[in-house]
Amino acid sequence: MTDTSAARALLAADTDRTQEYVFESARLPEIRGASTLLTTLNEETSPRLIQDLDPSAQCIYVGGGGLLYEVAADQAPIIQRELERLYPRETGVATITCVYRVLPVNQPPDQGLLYATAQVAPDTLNEFQKQRWQHADRNLDNFGAWVRLLGHDLRRRKREKAHVPFIEAPVYAERCHSCRTRPADGVYQDFETERAFCPECQRKRELGRDRFYWRDEFLKRLTEHHPNLREDYLNAEEATRVRPPQDLETLANLDSAASGSKQNYVAFIYADGDGVGAYIEQRQSRADYEQVSHILDGATWNAVTYALAKNLRVKAETQPFEIITVGGDDVMVIVPAAHGLRTAYDMATQFRHYLDTQAVEESLTLSAAVVIAPVHMPVRLMRDFARDLLKSGAKPRAKAEKAAAIDFQVFISDAIYGTQIMDLRSTAPYTLPMDGKEKPLRLFNRPYNLPEMERLLSALGHLRSSQFPKSQLYALAKALERGRRRATLFYLYQRSRLNARHREALAAVEAIVPTDERYDPLPWQKASSQAVYQFSTTLRDVAELYDFVFETAEEEV
Repeated sequence: MTDTSAARALLAADTDRTQEYVFESARLPEIRGASTLLTTLNEETSPRLIQDLDPSAQCIYVGGGGLLYEVAADQAPIIQRELERLYPRETGVATITCVYRVLPVNQPPDQGLLYATAQVAPDTLNEFQKQRWQHADRNLDNFGAWVRLLGHDLRRRKREKAHVPFIEAPVYAERCHSCRTRPADGVYQDFETERAFCPECQRKRELGRDRFYWRDEFLKRLTEHHPNLREDYLNAEEATRVRPPQDLETLANLDSAASGSKQNYVAFIYADGDGVGAYIEQRQSRADYEQVSHILDGATWNAVTYALAKNLRVKAETQPFEIITVGGDDVMVIVPAAHGLRTAYDMATQFRHYLDTQAVEESLTLSAAVVIAPVHMPVRLMRDFARDLLKSGAKPRAKAEKAAAIDFQVFISDAIYGTQIMDLRSTAPYTLPMDGKEKPLRLFNRPYNLPEMERLLSALGHLRSSQFPKSQLYALAKALERGRRRATLFYLYQRSRLNARHREALAAVEAIVPTDERYDPLPWQKASSQAVYQFSTTLRDVAELYDFVFETAEEEV
């Protein structure tokens, strides 16, 4: 029997259904408050609790809704119990899952947490894990293998949870004005009116109104990573006066007049690292794991602060963006629509640039999805669309090319609720089926890799600065639906009628994706033989984005 008084344990925890809690409400203050509350619990309250219960605890990683500690084995079950009690007690509905594994006590002291397979008790592994370790990981002689094992434990324990917080809502009870699910317990002041809220949403509202965690964290990280941009963005005297926007409409229209873009539209950006999880799990030692985690956290914040401060400026003492979360390699922010693609592009390029300065040789990148939508679209729906774009669009291309990719979608209609992004793109006006055995035509070209995205942004800038007729651009895009040959003839005819300035702007559009005139009749690009479509084009992408870029967007990237 192991003497747990001398043994150590590896303890991991991860919040459950984090985004379900954060996006439970469609209102910006409640979303901000929920994110602040979970981040505070994860990065401040939980570490303090662990340290109080076990002064010998050593933090390995904290962030992104998860944590990893080395603790005394006899304190591990106590910490597990108290952590899992903490979250529902503080939030009412959010939970966290915690697991631990007792580590052998006879490892060489200079090797930290390096152990051989023979030291692991066989009865601690289920059949699937035994097969995995026997065939894929011949031994547990590296720290990343232990982290993977804890990851399996976390997923299993999450599925096995027997109880989750449940709040009964009697039929006669008034529903909360925010979540519309739980019963309200009182009437509270909501700007100039009074509304009924449940205790859980009221807690979010108080935090979202009175504590600006992400504003302060952004300014701290901006000063740390980009002090030269700090004063340009906001001087120190103004910092405490700046408030995050209270609604999406305020955020959307902060500089829409100056940009010449459509009013009442925002861009939801969802960015995530490519290959980061697998790279971290390959770390051979605890010290290496901690170092890489620290570098990746720095890369993410370096990219976020650079992109936001470079593209946005404080106006009327209102923060020109909303950070939903920045944790690990996971980023969700909302910006005015005209800044969406440029901000996502700068994040992706700066992320890789920072890793280059840290001599991280692996092809780790940051891919992103951008959803441009009207302010009345629920933020949760924007998140869902962005997640689908990232999962089914940007990341598959990034994996295939081992380079970052950016996908986007513009919504101007209410008729898309409940629609799946890829289903939407598989039908007209995005895909045109062909007769016979010919592959269909894809009337778009997204997602784009970073060089293509740079040329796309440049082309949009040329179009706007040349005052290219919007009606003409839309007519060219609409003609794609007539088929490849008719669209090509219409395009060539209309191009021949343009003046020199407009023809030059259209040439920038043609240069977004390199083409071969022998096989790529304008405005089309022939697909590879492995693709499920025959030709694609950038023309519809450009037409959709035309209203959502700055008139002066042709500056160097």
